Amino acid sequence: MSVEAYPVHYEKINFHAPIPDGLPVEEVKQIRRNTIKDNLVRYVGEYRLGVKFDEYYYTPVKDSHTGEEHFTAGGTQTIQDLISNTIKAREELGAGIKREVAEGVGFAKLEEELLEREVGTMAIWVSPPGSEDEGYGEYSFTFLAQSEMGESGKRVRMIPYRNEYTIEQHNEYLSKITKTDVAFQNDTQFLASPFIIEASGGIQSPEDILSEIGEKEEFENSWNEDFYYKARPLIQYFINLVELNASDEELIEAKCAIENYAIAYKEDREVELFSGEEKNLKNNAMDYGKSLAYGWGRIEPPKVKGSCPTGIMETNGAITGTSGDFLPSQFHNSSNLLPDRYGERTFNCPSCQRENVRPVETLLPNCLHCKKAIPRC
Repeated sequence: MSVEAYPVHYEKINFHAPIPDGLPVEEVKQIRRNTIKDNLVRYVGEYRLGVKFDEYYYTPVKDSHTGEEHFTAGGTQTIQDLISNTIKAREELGAGIKREVAEGVGFAKLEEELLEREVGTMAIWVSPPGSEDEGYGEYSFTFLAQSEMGESGKRVRMIPYRNEYTIEQHNEYLSKITKTDVAFQNDTQFLASPFIIEASGGIQSPEDILSEIGEKEEFENSWNEDFYYKARPLIQYFINLVELNASDEELIEAKCAIENYAIAYKEDREVELFSGEEKNLKNNAMDYGKSLAYGWGRIEPPKVKGSCPTGIMETNGAITGTSGDFLPSQFHNSSNLLPDRYGERTFNCPSCQRENVRPVETLLPNCLHCKKAIPRC
């Protein structure tokens, strides 16, 4: 059974979770507000606007205990921790984890390579949809990455590129760009295996990779700021409701209002959010937002399916990502991943006995779950 793709109660769990000792309280709260805003905007971007391109950045942070660097997307937890906690949360719910495990393997490889290699290194990482029976849509995301120098040091630019390529078409352009024979057969094989691209010849940027793939449209991302600016009173109202720990019913009404406005915005980018009567309430943000939410949120928007949506929640102070659709499905089936020269790509950790999945032609140094070293035979 499909549950809503954006479970609003996770935002309350996330915002009101305990703040770890030593972190500035107001700074963490602002990060959490920004996270809610980004979640909402990207959610409507995929589900309601159907935008082809988006853009965000990963920045490395150093683990105070190990000294190792890992990527974060601007929050207080690393992406590796988000994925690990997602797997744990889904296991506890009895939900399938094969995509999340494969994604964890793929992200670990992506992170290691982009942290170690020189600035300008690129990567391409494909996320086809899961099965339609599991509630996924018919489109894929191809993630294009490139390391660069930002104001505070090295960072990675990420471009999610929405497309409707088949498995065969993904294999075809990956083979062309990487000059290798790529013949994956399902979504988890792609997710577990990002490809590193060194800048050379006509490929110097993610935009060049888009051209090599065969995309005719140029990268354009103005929708993100434009939509946020025009929907800001509703988005801020939703954030205020989260801070007030409002009921799920109030949050759902506000979310429906944002979605319905997004549907109208898709048809006409100049559509007005407010009517003449609501303008009189602008000096009171909550009354103004409540009026807008009532006006736009009374009707439930149509149901839609996605590719790989992610909600963010936080449990006991640890942020976790959760599948946006939160669909119960079967646990990982090792037949989905073909063996390579090292043998089977799924195995149980000798320490914790939980299942791991390797990328193609790559050995895992540590368990994805308990993080203990995996002995070599």
